[in-house]
Amino acid sequence: LRGKIVVLDFIYTTCTDVCPLFTANFVRLQRRLATDHRSEVFLVSITTDPEIDSPKVLKAYAQRHGADFSNWTFLTGTVAQLKEVWKAFGIRVIRKGRGLVQHDSVTTLIDRQETRRFNHPGEKVRLEEVERDLLFLLAEKAKLNR
Repeated sequence: LRGKIVVLDFIYTTCTDVCPLFTANFVRLQRRLATDHRSEVFLVSITTDPEIDSPKVLKAYAQRHGADFSNWTFLTGTVAQLKEVWKAFGIRVIRKGRGLVQHDSVTTLIDRQETRRFNHPGEKVRLEEVERDLLFLLAEKAKLNR
């Protein structure tokens, strides 16, 4: 992912609340990316339920939602590994039962230098705001190339 702009969120596949909305936003964002920008942007969705969300389960979820894997990946790992990631992004995860997880919601944009630049917290992330910040980060490279 070095040298790319990363747009990152946290989801789990059995969620019936905000996670499908976040995934739908990423699908729309991916489709709106101009062909020339697609290679510059990478989407990452990280699970908050590694006990259920194996790579196979995440792949099926992604396919059901129309994700294009050319610049979007869905990540899982051990609980210990993911706890470190969640902590780094300030995500609280509370397991309420099998397939039911309460977690903080945030969409984060990371620039080409691997610096977190924009956080869109909460369940009502507006795709237009994420797009605006993404276009800002894409424009930074254009300015540097002049």
